[in-house]
Amino acid sequence: MLAETGREINEEHLWVLGRSGAARSGDAFRLPDDGVDLDELEKSLMRQALERTGGNKTQAARLLGLSPPTFYYRIEKFELG
Repeated sequence: MLAETGREINEEHLWVLGRSGAARSGDAFRLPDDGVDLDELEKSLMRQALERTGGNKTQAARLLGLSPPTFYYRIEKFELG
């Protein structure tokens, strides 16, 4: 359960998405009462993946569980390229 308040989700809030795989089952992440900006969350995760991989888009896509074409589409969508 996400126990933080406020409008931003930071990397430390997403530790549950790490190694356990629990978030994939839908049990680990709970939508905050005030919601989230899904586009901003996705954009932030893409930026973090690119930073973590030194800009390697193939590795960043893999980190996020995205196919390369989907990752490239989202790079264009969020103007990250």
